[in-house]
This record gives sequence, structure tokens and C-alpha cells, in this order.
Amino acid sequence: MDERTANRPRGRRGPAPGTSRGPRLPRAEREAQLIQVAEEIFSVHGYHGTTMEAVAEAASVTKPVIYDLFGSKDGLLAACLAKTRAELFALLREAWRGLTVNDLEAGFRIGILTFFRFIDTHAALWHLIAVEGPSSPGAYETMQETRLLHAREIAATFNSLPSLSKIPPVFVEGLSEGVIGACERVAAWRSTRPDVTAEFATELVMMMTWHGMSQFVEQFTASP
Repeated sequence: MDERTANRPRGRRGPAPGTSRGPRLPRAEREAQLIQVAEEIFSVHGYHGTTMEAVAEAASVTKPVIYDLFGSKDGLLAACLAKTRAELFALLREAWRGLTVNDLEAGFRIGILTFFRFIDTHAALWHLIAVEGPSSPGAYETMQETRLLHAREIAATFNSLPSLSKIPPVFVEGLSEGVIGACERVAAWRSTRPDVTAEFATELVMMMTWHGMSQFVEQFTASP
């Protein structure tokens, strides 16, 4: 018996005892409401400590509503991570808006700083992903997809600059993967070092990535 079947109430689809049903909302609004409620509960109690009953009660809905929308607790966590990813990508695109090759280093730095500051505002959820994420198939798949899309975002930023068009795509892809790996490892390390600021973490990643990448970029952008 899977989680969805095992946790469905039997012979009853009304609100849980002692609770009242919330107002009927359009599907998209209900999904957004449940994701917001679930993110708060996941952040406090972790993946294993969060129950569908707790999410349902906090949102004033029945468990079948959540199962119908997300399929399982795993699916609900994946939806939370997808929402968080969309917010991060929107901030990165804004940080890189109007970027030119002349301010590539500054743009690279602000992109990394944006990542670390974003992690700071979602510290509990980041810890959940780093510590418990691998035990949740949905969360693991969502994080793998996030890494892929994040690499594509960085590569797209490089590729959007005409002066960098000479750089072979395979190099851009590889460099993007390396930057993401460095950011994630430093972010995981920072979770055990609250004294390390986002700015200091940014400079660490710049030392590990940009100062070598800049020479590589110059090789392909130098005038013939």
C-alpha cells in the first residue's frame, strides 16, 4: 500500500475533527496556498517530521485535497523546491539584466552573492535539502533538475554576450557546472559556520572560479 492510499481518510472526506473547511479556491490559488504553508512546516520540522495532517490542518483543508494536487508528501516537497527555484532564477535574471563583457566580473560576483543571500533567507529549507533531500526521491529529482537549469542559466548569460561567442559551448557548459558545484559546497559548509557572511562566501567562490575563468575568457575575447 503506497503513502497516498495508506494516508487517505476512510469513509470521510470532510474537515478533520475540530477544524473548519477553508473557502473554496481556484486550483492554482489552492496550490500556491498549500506550497506556502508546507514550506513553513517543512522548514520547522524537516521532511520526516512533517505530516500531511499538519499541512492540512494549517491550511484548513482535508488531506485528500493535498493528495489530489500533489500526489504525496514527496510531491509536495518537490513543489516547494520548484517554487523556490523559480524565485532564485528570477533574482539571478534581474541581477544579470543589462550585463556586458566589460562588467562581466562584477556581474559574476553579484550573481554569486545573490545566490548566497537567497540561501540565507531560506536557510531552514536549504538545510532540509542538504541533509534530508537525498531521502526524498521527489526532492532529489527536483534538485538535480535545478542544477541542470541553473547551469543553463549561467551558460545562457555567457552565450548572450556577442563578444563571448567564440567560446566553445562545451567549455561554457563545463564552467557553469563547476561554478554551481563550488557554490553548493560552500553553501553546505556555511551551514556549519554561521560566522561566514554571504560576502565572504562570494569571494571564496570568486577565488576558486572567476580568477581562473577570466584568463580563459580573455583567451577567446582577445582581438585577433
